[in-house]
Amino acid sequence: MNDFEKKVINETFAGRKLAANWHKPLGEFLTQEISAINPADDSNVYFQIVIDAMRQRTSRDERALVTTAFPRLPILQMADGSHLLTDPEVYLNNTVMRIGQLYKGSGVVISQQCSTISCITHASEKRGPAFATWDNEVYQVFNSSQNILKHSTPATLHDIDVSLASINGGGLLPIKRLEEFVGTSFASGSQAIRRMNLELWPHDTPLILYDEELTADVVASAIEKTELGDELTDPERLAELKQAKHDAVSHPRNLTLRNTTDFFYAVNRKGRLIPVEADGNHLVTKSDGAVVTELSTHALSEALRDRRLYPDLTLAYACLCLRSGIAAAGGLSQQEYLPRISEVFQGTEEPGIDASILVSGIVELTPQTKELAQKSLIDPTVRRRLDQALATASVQQHVGTMGNFSYFKHLFERREA
Repeated sequence: MNDFEKKVINETFAGRKLAANWHKPLGEFLTQEISAINPADDSNVYFQIVIDAMRQRTSRDERALVTTAFPRLPILQMADGSHLLTDPEVYLNNTVMRIGQLYKGSGVVISQQCSTISCITHASEKRGPAFATWDNEVYQVFNSSQNILKHSTPATLHDIDVSLASINGGGLLPIKRLEEFVGTSFASGSQAIRRMNLELWPHDTPLILYDEELTADVVASAIEKTELGDELTDPERLAELKQAKHDAVSHPRNLTLRNTTDFFYAVNRKGRLIPVEADGNHLVTKSDGAVVTELSTHALSEALRDRRLYPDLTLAYACLCLRSGIAAAGGLSQQEYLPRISEVFQGTEEPGIDASILVSGIVELTPQTKELAQKSLIDPTVRRRLDQALATASVQQHVGTMGNFSYFKHLFERREA
């Protein structure tokens, strides 16, 4: 084990959790993670806000699952909801989540994209929700300019057509189940991705998908019905919350949490997310001080419902998970930032540690694993083989050479600078 691998195991929540379960089969590890989740507390106002918002955004069949199965095992898959399942990493993460759910006896996978992720996260590497990968070829999901995609999220990308054309002129994404979507217009990018992923999902286990609009509605209701409204609008309480966030970001062990905005992002006419800050009785843009909205419970909730505001990562996790008692199934980064977010909204890191369930980023993406993941999307025989291989191999075998932790090198360097 080299120095970097030792640093990961000794200095990250994810590394310590994996190392403590090094020799367990992944299926057993997932069962252990999910078994720690308690049933929902029906008296919890935040939980009722979340489940009510979920019911309002589902079909009749999905609503029955949300009403019955979710309170028994309140867990949300919080990673990858804005990416197409053609991405091997995204498909593997959701498949691992499904295996954990099945081991626990749950009959549904519920995925929520909670963060305000840009459609293009890395322009040079062609990464982000705006791109789909298949057989080492990259396809553009939406028919839109790179500039618009770079500055918008799937939820703020409105009236958009599906493209699925190769960025190198090699034709369309060769998956028959997606042919009907080419040229189809959708109200938002997130709606398009949700529809295509439901078409791609190959398992019998139902998949329910939500996006940032659910988060906005949940936070709007929490502002109206809980103490959160006072925390965000009373000058003294807001100052305390901002200081707590500053302290969490400055924490010696913080790796991933950033402080780019005061709990919200404004949305401009082009769908771009703009960081904001509290200035007296208003939220204003950080860039030029333009007034976004009044700092009142009514104005904030109205702006969220009108999609003129979206909550940032910290506020989203606070309402969806930490204060609702809902577990957050996520990846390596989430293990690091959820304890820090918990310090901001709960006063201690322990609730964040308890609420963060590690399911994503465990399986190293070798060429063989990528190929198996793609084939399993369309071949039931390969799918069964993949399920077996994922569940029975040990955590150590899946982690491999810690390739999934490679970006932590930059995070360590940034923290120590």
